Amino acid sequence: IMFVHHLATILLITFSYTNNMLRAGTLVMCVHDASDIFLEAAKLANYAKYQRLCDGLFVLFSFSFFLTRLVIFPFWIVYSVLFDSWEIMGPYRAWWLLNGLLLVLQTLHVIW
Repeated sequence: IMFVHHLATILLITFSYTNNMLRAGTLVMCVHDASDIFLEAAKLANYAKYQRLCDGLFVLFSFSFFLTRLVIFPFWIVYSVLFDSWEIMGPYRAWWLLNGLLLVLQTLHVIW
């Protein structure tokens, strides 16, 4: 699963840059990085033996993961790339690949 995640992510970054969909690619990266801050902080608190702080940060991570990857990502970003870009640019070969990769990434979010 992690290999598929990393492959889809690298391909999304590459194709969004080469197909002039840099705004969508940047939004995808920002949404995914937003919850990582709390996860890394929770790890640091755990290593420093601050268990209550670790638990609180993990709760924040869980909330931000749910909000960013299961609400904002599918209902704003994927929806916009799937439907709004179709109306603006029309379909082309790379458009299908980009949307397929976004849907693969969303499927992985639901599994996790």
